[in-house]
Amino acid sequence: MERARFHGAAVPTKRWSRTWGVSLLHQTFETAGLAPPRTSVAGRGSALVTLRWDLPRGLFVMATTAARVLVFARQRGNEAESSTAAAPVLQFRLGLGKWF
Repeated sequence: MERARFHGAAVPTKRWSRTWGVSLLHQTFETAGLAPPRTSVAGRGSALVTLRWDLPRGLFVMATTAARVLVFARQRGNEAESSTAAAPVLQFRLGLGKWF
């Protein structure tokens, strides 16, 4: 991203990105019965929008919004069959950084 200035005031630079990947999910359960831990693989996709404001002395402030989806196999109890489930997540981040 390039620095953008308008009449001496910081103007945010905007960046859009998409990511895809694989995650490893590990589940543990607390129950009165027997429920062993379970590990499964999940696919994930994300769309991100990042705004960054450059400050003096190489500092910057950024805000990111991410929409994520995890897709994984869901199994109920001791059933042999599983179904596919999707878990949407909306994430917000604020940050302060320094360029070196």
